[in-house]
Amino acid sequence: MFENQDINKIHKLIFLIGFMGSGKSTLGKNLAERLNYDFIDSDVWIEKEQGMSIDSIFSSKGEAFFRELELKFIENLNPFNPTIIATGGGLPCFNGNIEKLKEIGTVIYLKAAPEIIFERIKFDDRRPLLNKQENQEKFDFIQNKLNERTVFYNQAHFTIDANQSNEIQLTEIKCQLF
Repeated sequence: MFENQDINKIHKLIFLIGFMGSGKSTLGKNLAERLNYDFIDSDVWIEKEQGMSIDSIFSSKGEAFFRELELKFIENLNPFNPTIIATGGGLPCFNGNIEKLKEIGTVIYLKAAPEIIFERIKFDDRRPLLNKQENQEKFDFIQNKLNERTVFYNQAHFTIDANQSNEIQLTEIKCQLF
């Protein structure tokens, strides 16, 4: 899939994409530790940059402003520093970001079933797109939004089954990349 001369460049940045609750941050930290890479969570970077939570950014400045911050995040990455990056769930779906990620690194889609995602995040109040919704509304939102975003997620270089244990996912990623 990759030319030999490109393999070192591609593996400097490894992006984990997928819907909220697919385990990008958890897996990313574990993968970074095992590969001796740095780890960045795009949402945490944006929160530090803005001095406010993602929820506050969404409510006070809007989603369009937040999506511009995601673009700024990508533009500020150092492509020469080995880093695992856990992206926000929507980051690959706006501003041509999926193409940008693929140009500067390896993109891995953590694919999780809507039922699994729902169980993981139903009590998490840090999700601005899900706040103030009842359980059935949350599940319907997850299913609908996941259907919309799958076209972007499926453009990743690799897909990993995020319904499995973290250890199995790590093994699959290492097999795909090395």
